[in-house]
Amino acid sequence: MVNASASNHQVTITWRTDTDSNSIVNYSTSLDQAGNLSNPIRIGEDSSSVGGSSPHVHEQTINNLTQNTVYYFSVESNDGENTAIDNNGENFYSFTTTLDEEPPVISEMDEPVITSSRAAIHWITDEPATSQVRYRESGDDDYTDTAEISTMDKGHYVILSGLLPNTRYYYRVISRDISGNSSTSAEADFTTSIDEEFNHDPVSRINNIEVPRENLSDTNAVVTFDTDQATLCFLELSTSSETYTNPVVAYENGYSNEANYNKSHAIRLIDLIPETEYFFKITCHDNIIEDPDAVDDADKFANWITSDEEDFVTLERRIAESLIGTGDLTPPQISNVKVSSVTGESVTITWDTDENSNSLVNYGINNANENSAGEAEINFDSANYSKAHSVIIRGLVPDTKYLYVVGSSDIFGNVAKSSETFFKTASPSSISSIKVESKNLGEALITWKTNSETTSIVEYGIETPYEEKKENSDYVKEHSVLLTELKQGEIYHFRLKGMDKNGNLYASADNTFEPKSPPKITGINMNDVSEHEATITFATDVPTDSNVMYTKVGASNEVGSQGSREMTRDHKVTLENLEQGTTYSITISARDEQGIEATVEGPDLTTGKDENPPKIDQVRTDSALTQNDKVQTIISWKTDEQATTSVLYREGRTGQEKELKVSDNMATSHIAVITAFKPGTVYNFRAKSIDASENEALSGHYTLLTPRKKENIIQIITKNFQDIFGWVGKTGGR
Repeated sequence: MVNASASNHQVTITWRTDTDSNSIVNYSTSLDQAGNLSNPIRIGEDSSSVGGSSPHVHEQTINNLTQNTVYYFSVESNDGENTAIDNNGENFYSFTTTLDEEPPVISEMDEPVITSSRAAIHWITDEPATSQVRYRESGDDDYTDTAEISTMDKGHYVILSGLLPNTRYYYRVISRDISGNSSTSAEADFTTSIDEEFNHDPVSRINNIEVPRENLSDTNAVVTFDTDQATLCFLELSTSSETYTNPVVAYENGYSNEANYNKSHAIRLIDLIPETEYFFKITCHDNIIEDPDAVDDADKFANWITSDEEDFVTLERRIAESLIGTGDLTPPQISNVKVSSVTGESVTITWDTDENSNSLVNYGINNANENSAGEAEINFDSANYSKAHSVIIRGLVPDTKYLYVVGSSDIFGNVAKSSETFFKTASPSSISSIKVESKNLGEALITWKTNSETTSIVEYGIETPYEEKKENSDYVKEHSVLLTELKQGEIYHFRLKGMDKNGNLYASADNTFEPKSPPKITGINMNDVSEHEATITFATDVPTDSNVMYTKVGASNEVGSQGSREMTRDHKVTLENLEQGTTYSITISARDEQGIEATVEGPDLTTGKDENPPKIDQVRTDSALTQNDKVQTIISWKTDEQATTSVLYREGRTGQEKELKVSDNMATSHIAVITAFKPGTVYNFRAKSIDASENEALSGHYTLLTPRKKENIIQIITKNFQDIFGWVGKTGGR
């Protein structure tokens, strides 16, 4: 009988024959005009019978069929000499594939891997299907669909890019199988990480508040200070302590504002009253935005801090009030303004006046009134006024254009100012080939190159401002600085600095590195767990070898290990010769190229237990007489797993059953040679095999007839006479 069991894309066809033969199927989706298969496909040329005893069972499975389609087929078997074909009486057999109406089942939607602008979405389906993600920003009703990945797979991975930092997104995953059935997951969400620019602690400190003496005069002052984060700050000023409702005007809006986020600050105050005590507070906010739609900065920015109240006293008036409008009414004449000693971070400005006066320079990037600098010894006391002036401006930005105006005031208060002009700070030495190598725990070697000979400075720390510094005063173009005593598992910030032989300073941007740490072992999985084997897979963040140690739970002395010396990031270790139904504790270790080892405890491993007996088939017998008329019988069979070899037998149907244990060695091919059988006798026997798990299998009952003894010529003649005349063997006379 021919049977066909069809699903939507597959069919299994079975039939039987009475001899060993191969298994061939010819099939097609149509018949031609003559009633034969049209352009048939033939499979199974190299097949053989899968049955071990008569009748022999044949099976062929055909894949990749079209669903909801009628197929016609015939079966064919050849035993090496003869071919038998079954066409179902010239009508051909047929089957119809089913229609797949079940969509894929979506599962294992892992937590997305996210950055500030990207997210990797992963999920699993129970059948091969396409991959697509539909997502939207929080508060947005419109979804964005990614392009469908048409590759059919059970594991799916889609990367979303161009996302906004620190933003919650909602998403659904979609998979469509080969039959067009589609599944959409429930909605999930993730939040992108904060952009690195905003990824910092809230501003918490305003430090080093000063009114430098060199920047203080009778009507001007500069307040300098630092903050622990880059901030925008403003200063409120008043002549009354803790009273800022009607502050003295410093600029047009009652307080002085900054234009750029900085950690080092300088706010210039003008039009002050001589010999007056001023009180001030500084308020700053960092760049973390709480409400982007707010109009008022107080509501827009999340983190604010205000200093304690500070004070300063302006200097005495440069000219007595009674002398204003009398005596010398001519301001000093400024001449010979020069810029010298230009470096990347400082500059010296000199000029002359025709009478003794003080020394001030106003400068800034956007306008000349942003900052002030002066000569303290001259400006503090009018008795020290001079005709030769020199002011050093520090803390400048390399390779930057600054506007500036020099000014001098004589003892009568006559003020002279130069015309506005500019200077440009020196370019830093070109830095290239910055590399960080960390081969040993707690150490990092930083190397770089400059286009001119400079000193070598590395400022570094877990946070900025940098906490540590290492330097070398040698002038070189190729730089190398070794950092030691670094903390493992921390990300360090660093900046490169130096000075060339002309005094020009340079500095790199902020960079980061992570010192050498022991290898990180992740993604531990137990795969292909059977009764006696298991495969352990895991990953490391750097190339390492691999070693898996397994200990039998409850028997700490039963320990084994398996591993590989191959240096790789993806590891696969197969444990062998395990005991079935046993739990093992697992320890995984990995050693990198420098010999640094990491060890983690893996999940416990429990092997499977074999509870299925061996399958006995292909039972065969062969008997013969030896030269001394003894019977030698050979019984053979096969099992689908390693097992022992025994034969149970009895003479006839009613004799006592005996067992012949042939071998306790495990094998899949079994042969029993029996010399105890009698000639010309019927025996009933069964094959017996026991696997390593002591599961016992017995075959069905088989019957064999041993050969009769051979007769010599005298016995043959005597037997013939007896059969003819009936007298041979009788005693007495006639």
